[in-house]
Amino acid sequence: MKKIEKLYYRLKNQTAFEKRYPIFKEDDGKIHLLFISAPLSRAGYYRVIAPALELGRTGSHAAIISNIHKQDFTRPFGHYDSPVDEQLIRWAHYIVLPAMLTDAAYILKALKAKNNDVQFVMDLDSNLHAIPKQHPYYLKITQEQKKQLLANIARMNIITGSSEGMLRYYDDLLNRHYPDAGVYMEYLPDLVSSLAYRHLPTPIGHETIRLRIGIITSGGAAYDVLSIRSVLK
Repeated sequence: MKKIEKLYYRLKNQTAFEKRYPIFKEDDGKIHLLFISAPLSRAGYYRVIAPALELGRTGSHAAIISNIHKQDFTRPFGHYDSPVDEQLIRWAHYIVLPAMLTDAAYILKALKAKNNDVQFVMDLDSNLHAIPKQHPYYLKITQEQKKQLLANIARMNIITGSSEGMLRYYDDLLNRHYPDAGVYMEYLPDLVSSLAYRHLPTPIGHETIRLRIGIITSGGAAYDVLSIRSVLK
């Protein structure tokens, strides 16, 4: 966790390019991934921050997060003040974007103008087209936003998702509404990294054989926990 905190405060406080992105190297022979605008949330950690840090430990890939922002569900992606340095855009082989509910065409066009060879990846953590009525976000996502999200998905080269069922759902939607999109879909489960717990003290053992399951969640994910309540009982 200390490494993650260090990354967050470096991106927040440093302004000099070399200090913000110390692993930046143009001709290192690696595959370059640029993650744009990671939220400081559960999904941001498991699907952006931890994967980027772990990729940085390999000899084949280099991953940079442009910036990390605090989660704000009232602000769409395009409303964050998160400019991306041109050097990072030219450096990237793949640019990884979050789910975008507003028109991404102008953003993609601007990125392509700086690097015509770059491939676009959108990572999906939730099926925003099939939110249950009981879920707190059911009324927050409008039909127009769902329509725009699907249009943005159709503009991607690759879609990664946390659920195979969700990817099949979106693949079917694309085939019906954007049959010529040609988007490649890849199942990518949440990454459980030792970075989150390596500095924690060793847990005290239990004196009984009873299995204990601890679940840490947020208000938005509470419905997911309730959906498996009968199994946990």
